[in-house]
Formats: sequence, C-alpha cells, structure tokens
Amino acid sequence: MLQSVARIRPSDNEILMNNQEINEAVAAKLGWKAVKIKQMLPEREETRWMDPSGVVQPWGKCHDYSTSIEAAWEIVNSLKDHGFTLRKADPLVRWYCSIFDWVTPGALNVEEEAETAPLAICMAFLKLP
Repeated sequence: MLQSVARIRPSDNEILMNNQEINEAVAAKLGWKAVKIKQMLPEREETRWMDPSGVVQPWGKCHDYSTSIEAAWEIVNSLKDHGFTLRKADPLVRWYCSIFDWVTPGALNVEEEAETAPLAICMAFLKLP
C-alpha cells in the first residue's frame, strides 16, 4: 500500500505525519489507548488497543482511519455537537472537510483538505482542540 505523508497544521507549525502516526493520533483523541501486552511463548511484548470502555482489542494495530472511509466515519459519528461537511467539487480536486460548532455558531470552524476523504476527515479532526 502507498504510504502517504500528511501535513497537519494545528497552529502555525507544520507537522509531518505518516498514515500510522495519523491513525494513532486519531485513536488517542477518540479515547483509545495503546497498551503493552507481554507474551510468554515466544517471549515478546506486543501493542494492543484498549477501546474507550476499557476493553483490550485482540488486534495489534489501531483502526485505519486515514485510508478507510468506514473507519473515518467513526470520527464523524463522534462529533456530537459539531456540524460536518465533506465535499469534492471535481474529480481532479482534493477532498475538503469542515467541522463546525452547532451550539455556538462561528465559535469553531476547522477546515482541511487532502487527496482522499478519510485523510481530510482525519486532518480536520486532529486540528480540533
């Protein structure tokens, strides 16, 4: 799979993150935690992900938020008091994602663009306070 590098701009600083780093940052912001599990045979340590309810999942990687629209939609579903738009005006144009505050209009408006819809959703979500 092609590994992209996204530019996340939380303020005036620009941070480069690869897909796995984006996935892990999104998971942490959604309340997931990476936990180390010791295996006895063969002896090794593995990383597993504990969901927000405290259940440790059997897989070693967090969800693929940055490339899977199904996983990225978990982010959209978590935005309870926020409005959300996702658009692509033309097949050759990048995806645009906006997240805004429903409760206090004009208080929060985060916008981001990327080559794919899942990546645009992730990048906008990571810009939220």
